[in-house]
Amino acid sequence: AHRVLPFFAPEASLSRSVSSAAMHSPEEAKAFLVAVQSAELSEVRRKLATNPSLLHARSTSKGYTAMHYAAMAGATPLVDLLHEQGLSVTVESPAGVTPLQAALEYKRLPTARHIQGLRDAAKGRQGAPPAR
Repeated sequence: AHRVLPFFAPEASLSRSVSSAAMHSPEEAKAFLVAVQSAELSEVRRKLATNPSLLHARSTSKGYTAMHYAAMAGATPLVDLLHEQGLSVTVESPAGVTPLQAALEYKRLPTARHIQGLRDAAKGRQGAPPAR
């Protein structure tokens, strides 16, 4: 039987069922976010393959996600990886900070432009008429 993801969970990866995501410890989350912040693409891939729930890890200080840290690092390939895994480029911290704002604050302009493109493409798909 196939599991249907709820429509209100845009950050959930469609390639995995909801029940397959294991919980992660605070230590695992911190190590994952440090790998993202350090732009260690192969390490991030390995950690996500081992524990897919890390995709939704948040920092304990500001509630930033991996997408925020990839944006701050200017790591466009990581932005793409996280986006492909289902993490939204419009995800907000508890204070309302988006990855785009984080990229701009850290003057990561190429990454900010890339995030804008992903965001705009997603908006275009949402407003597009049904395919015939």
